Amino acid sequence: MEIKEFKRKPINQKPQKKSAAFKKKSKRSGRNAFGGWNMRELTENKSLIMLCAFVVLAVLTIVLGLLVFHIPAVTVCLVILIEALLAVCLHNVPLWVHGIVLVAEVALGIYVSLPVFMILAAICYLVAIFVLKFEAEKENIWSRA
Repeated sequence: MEIKEFKRKPINQKPQKKSAAFKKKSKRSGRNAFGGWNMRELTENKSLIMLCAFVVLAVLTIVLGLLVFHIPAVTVCLVILIEALLAVCLHNVPLWVHGIVLVAEVALGIYVSLPVFMILAAICYLVAIFVLKFEAEKENIWSRA
């Protein structure tokens, strides 16, 4: 009787093929042969990716407001919070209402002599609206099924 750990393989023996369970596991991991994400995995995580884009944009706006425009931290965070609350409250209204909100935000930025910061805040508002619209459509699709 031979012990398998110490058994030598012949030099000309071909390597064994990977089992079907290993292939299924590698498909579930979400990586393709080049190490990137496959399209199925990206479409499943689309809402998470969009939410992360909003968070990154909000953090970028906060950092720019603090470091570049020298606005106090409480004011910057309050503006971003108001943008998010506006998006939550107004994501079901018609498109022209969003246009009025954006024009009012830019006008307020010009009035307080910080138009670039308010344009960044308006972009945060638009991204939040986009994320919420996508989530509402996704919920409607799931509720119809």
